Amino acid sequence: MLRDQRRQPADEAQQLSLLQFLKLHLPRALAYGFYLPWHFSGPILTFADFCREAERPDRLVWKPNLLLLLAWRATRLLVWMLLLQVLHHFLPVGAFLESIRSYESVPYKRLVFSMYLHGQNFMLVYVQLYGWPGLVSSIDGVELPHWPDCISRVYTYRQMWRVFDRGLASFMYSHIYIPMGGSRHGIVRQVAAVAASFAFVSIYHGDSTSVRIWAALNAFHLLLEIAACRLYEWKLKAWLSRRVSPANHQRLVAYIIGFNLAVTSCFIFVFLIGDVSALLFIVEIFKPLLLYRPWWHLFVGLLLTYFTVQLSLRYEECVEAKRKKVNKVCQKIN
Repeated sequence: MLRDQRRQPADEAQQLSLLQFLKLHLPRALAYGFYLPWHFSGPILTFADFCREAERPDRLVWKPNLLLLLAWRATRLLVWMLLLQVLHHFLPVGAFLESIRSYESVPYKRLVFSMYLHGQNFMLVYVQLYGWPGLVSSIDGVELPHWPDCISRVYTYRQMWRVFDRGLASFMYSHIYIPMGGSRHGIVRQVAAVAASFAFVSIYHGDSTSVRIWAALNAFHLLLEIAACRLYEWKLKAWLSRRVSPANHQRLVAYIIGFNLAVTSCFIFVFLIGDVSALLFIVEIFKPLLLYRPWWHLFVGLLLTYFTVQLSLRYEECVEAKRKKVNKVCQKIN
């Protein structure tokens, strides 16, 4: 009897805290789950980020330049939509890539051009899927993750997952990668965290055979990139700095990354085409090494990837310099 009497206040306090919890979080959870702008096409926004955006004090304050900003975003989206329609009607590169067979000879220039254009087409589709919901939610004062950056300047898989689908990357990082240990609890837990993250990616995108293979290739190559970066920072960076000039150091790094870019850019087509036969693109691109094609085809392709990496590195340097300059100005003002 005495034991039951002691339990009763604790049970009432627990029930009260549960009711308070539901009263506080249930309206937010319902608003988060049924928020109309992203309900149909995304992008994903974590619950914590949604609450932070929805509870900003200035969310419902009218901004003088809001109409100008909305008009600018809508104009950009309409221009990209027009370009996307032109690509669909006059350059059906997706149909060409799906028709490639292993026993057929494929024109090298047409293959490389079609792969590049199909990747840009995929990016523009996501710009429309994420751009219009972001435009509508900005009227409500909620900023969704920005639409994908241009993939022409992306040269590693780590970058691709950070700047293409920012919402999905943030969700995986916050709810899967970090809770499973991330990079701060040893290599075994990091490998397990990466594997679990891409298992979720596979389920999220439909869990078909091609999607599983694509997610597995992503996870494997991401781990290779992490290992290569650690090896570079551990030994190679200091060793190269002592033996070559900074300019040649950057050129050598760009050569290696460019070769990596030429191989890994084929992985996404397993997902886009929905068939494992897309891995034949790697064979087609590197056929000059087997003397089936003129060697200069591969040379020109790798040279273009090298230029892409160099331009991307230069762009990142300019962005970083601009950010530091802005921070200095803000510090002086404060």
